[in-house]
Amino acid sequence: PLAQQGAVILEVQCSEGIAMTTEALGNDAASIVLLSETERVYRVELSLPDQLSLDRLIDRLRNQQISILAVERFRPSLEQVFMSFVGSVPPHLR
Repeated sequence: PLAQQGAVILEVQCSEGIAMTTEALGNDAASIVLLSETERVYRVELSLPDQLSLDRLIDRLRNQQISILAVERFRPSLEQVFMSFVGSVPPHLR
């Protein structure tokens, strides 16, 4: 999973399948995972610089008849935030 500023997770549904979804996403997608083959639902992880980029991506998807089922921004856990500040713990302190 993406663990960085600007990371977004989308769940999308596209009756045309992965090819249409990949084409609509362009170079924005970091990964695409099939969640339901029968319903053609995909989980897409992206890294976008700002809200405007996300808005444009959603517009592009909707223009190609791809349904947006969920949008979630990456929120680091408390442990991830702590580790980003302290780094790894030296062996003598374990």
